[in-house]
Amino acid sequence: MERKIIQKYVDLVIKRGIFQEEGNSKESNKLYDKIEKYRKTMKDNMELYIEDLKNLLNHENDYVRLTTAFTLLPFLEKKSEDVLEKISIKRGLVGFSAKMILQEWKKGNLKP
Repeated sequence: MERKIIQKYVDLVIKRGIFQEEGNSKESNKLYDKIEKYRKTMKDNMELYIEDLKNLLNHENDYVRLTTAFTLLPFLEKKSEDVLEKISIKRGLVGFSAKMILQEWKKGNLKP
C-alpha cells in the first residue's frame, strides 16, 4: 500500500512539474490538490513513509526532490534544507520555488 502511494505521488509531482514548466497553471493547480492529499497521508503516517521519502531526496527529477524536501522539512530539517539549497541555485521555476520555501521556512511562516 505504501509503495503504491509513493509511486502515485511521484507520478503526480512529475506531471505537475511539466505543467508548471509549460506555464499551464490550470492543470498544475488541479494536480496540486491531489499531491497535497498524498502529502497529508504521508505526513500523518510518517513512520510508514520516511524511508521511501528519504530515498526520493535523491530522485533524478528536481520537482520530486523539491516537493519531498518540502514534505520532510518538519521531520528531517537539515537534510531537507540541504536539498532545497542545491535546487535553489538552479534556473527557472524549480530554483525559485526552492528559494521561496527555504525563505519562508526560515522565517517560520510554514507550518510543520
